[in-house]
Amino acid sequence: MTIQTTNRTRRSRLRGGYTTLDLTGKGKAAEVFYRLALDAELMRFLEVCFKQIERVYTTIPVQNALYVDNPRRKPSVFSVEYVIRQLKTTGLDTVTKNGEKIVLQFIRKIRRFGQKTARDALDKAGLKAVTIHYDQAYDEMMRLFMRRNVALIRNTTTQTLTNIENIVFDGMTRGQGWKDVYNALLTQKHITKDRVKRIARDQTSKATEALNELMQQDAGIDYFEWSAVVDSRTSRGDGGHLQLNGKIYKYGEESRYPVIDTYGNRGLPAQRPNCRCRANGVILYQGYRAVWNKAKETYEIIKEK
Repeated sequence: MTIQTTNRTRRSRLRGGYTTLDLTGKGKAAEVFYRLALDAELMRFLEVCFKQIERVYTTIPVQNALYVDNPRRKPSVFSVEYVIRQLKTTGLDTVTKNGEKIVLQFIRKIRRFGQKTARDALDKAGLKAVTIHYDQAYDEMMRLFMRRNVALIRNTTTQTLTNIENIVFDGMTRGQGWKDVYNALLTQKHITKDRVKRIARDQTSKATEALNELMQQDAGIDYFEWSAVVDSRTSRGDGGHLQLNGKIYKYGEESRYPVIDTYGNRGLPAQRPNCRCRANGVILYQGYRAVWNKAKETYEIIKEK
């Protein structure tokens, strides 16, 4: 995509004949919603877990350790096993169903936010005539994010329940009282909160960036500039992203995409877990073109002769 050069773009010409465009931004409001909603759901579930286990908790050895269908009867080892089994089936299904509702709201927020910021960004860049169609590709992308995030929520809950089971059974075996076991279980709240925070941050980055890239291509933007966050947390060396900052690539040229991890995989910004990089669309000014520099592994914007 090219646009005519005007006096307003004189400063951008000094950069090398192009300007950049980020159509979606970071979606911070959607991330906060996702984190708070998911955190509240999992904390409620953990409280239910703790209360149900406390009601039947006992240590070894015990009397009357007969299998019971009703866990409200006298505490026994089998009663504890029954409760945990119920939590890992019915309880997990409930969290998954509620998680689906949270993810659906999250995705809708991302899409509404992206549509508004994209239109504002295009208008500000002087591209009011450019239309984004929001066709089937957007629906398919959102469905994939729905499935991925629900799976993440289910996996997180499953791992938490496994940790709870281990803590409880260890306590029963060692003869620990419920107070000690409960204090050990409280660590799962902190672990789960931290995991939720990382999921919300990573998935928001992936969702907004995937939407950003799809919108750019839909708008006819062929090239993008890799924009990395320049700080101590940004990866360096083989597969690192700091050295990619400012480099230009073309959408669809997978063989020229940069290596994004230590395994040698090539890809786009935000595809690597916890990546904070962005793909800023490159808009060439009239009279400039992009040429691949093999030595530097980037496109360079040069003035046409």
